Amino acid sequence: MPDLWPAPLAGSVAGDINLPASKSATNRLLILGALSERPTILYSPLQAEDTDLMVSALRNLGVKIEQSDAAWKIYPAPLHGGKIYTGLAGTVMRFLLPLAALANGESLFHCTEQAARRPIYPL
Repeated sequence: MPDLWPAPLAGSVAGDINLPASKSATNRLLILGALSERPTILYSPLQAEDTDLMVSALRNLGVKIEQSDAAWKIYPAPLHGGKIYTGLAGTVMRFLLPLAALANGESLFHCTEQAARRPIYPL
């Protein structure tokens, strides 16, 4: 058996790390904020087509969202049915389907032609 190299030990490390924004994390946090009991502040969200689609869809279901460059504030509310355009955004499609099932009323989903050819379309 070869000799194992003893890894050096370090003391405590402290600091702050700012991670780059992520559309996937931003969309997931928007959903969690919509389902929370109190308003949620999302700092440094990624603004992109997919996150814009998620914000628009949540608003159509009754969630209030205030946006600034630095943060978005999400105010949960009773969900109602609405029209939801998912574009080509898979996260929006997958996460909003079950959320819309919790809403009071009917929701209508529509997407791009390319998205309609995806395996998720029958949902």
